Amino acid sequence: MKTSCVKLLARNINEACGKKLYFANIFFILLRFSCLGLSVFFLFMLSALDKFILDLPQAAYYAVFSLGAFFTLWYFIICGHLQKRTFYLSGKQNHRVKVFYIIKISVQLKIIYLHILRSIINLGTAILYLLPCLATLAVSLYFLQSGMPKMIFYACVALFSMLLLTGVFFFLISKQRLAFLDEIICSQPSLSAVEVIHYLNEHTMSGKLRLLKFKTSFILWLLSGIFIIPIPFVSAYYNRSLNIYAKSVLKLYAPKPIEKPIVFMKLRIVEN
Repeated sequence: MKTSCVKLLARNINEACGKKLYFANIFFILLRFSCLGLSVFFLFMLSALDKFILDLPQAAYYAVFSLGAFFTLWYFIICGHLQKRTFYLSGKQNHRVKVFYIIKISVQLKIIYLHILRSIINLGTAILYLLPCLATLAVSLYFLQSGMPKMIFYACVALFSMLLLTGVFFFLISKQRLAFLDEIICSQPSLSAVEVIHYLNEHTMSGKLRLLKFKTSFILWLLSGIFIIPIPFVSAYYNRSLNIYAKSVLKLYAPKPIEKPIVFMKLRIVEN
């Protein structure tokens, strides 16, 4: 599906969903921001407990703040999934916007596990692609302490810049293979965590660069969301476009049943 067609379809579906979709998107943005802020607050309190005079034993405060950070991060991830689920289900024929869903604990655990696994994989991939430029930087700083000619210094700067740009570029491409975790979970909840990763690798291995180009085509829209267009509108437009793109790439559209034609055979009765 062409990029222009995806964006046009995204605008049409959002208009069909009405204002309720934008209010739901604002709700999830604020909820995720609140969860993230609370988790940062709890982690900060854990690191600064030694500076306060406490009425209760210190272990009690550690337990409370640790549980607070754990559950706020938990709900941060789940709210992100619910936001994606809202866009996924509202893209059907009736365009009904539903905000609250009851998700089983087992499914929540799978969502948390997959998101943490994706973060670990992305972190390892980033280190792998940025390792050459970091090694170049370390070697350059080591020889710079004992003096380095200008030409060699400029060559090291050029080499570091080239390795940094190429490393970031290839990392961003590799990162796209696990971009649609939530869409797979919404469409096929019966898949295990291993099957979800296998499904994504199978369908996105050859289209990572196209997906990155599709995302970068929204840069002006995202920048306009800061100064011109309200952020909830731009976010809804971006999420809807990604949802349509995911359904197209991952083949999540349910195929229409094909009715087999009934062939009637005409019998000719031959009278003798």
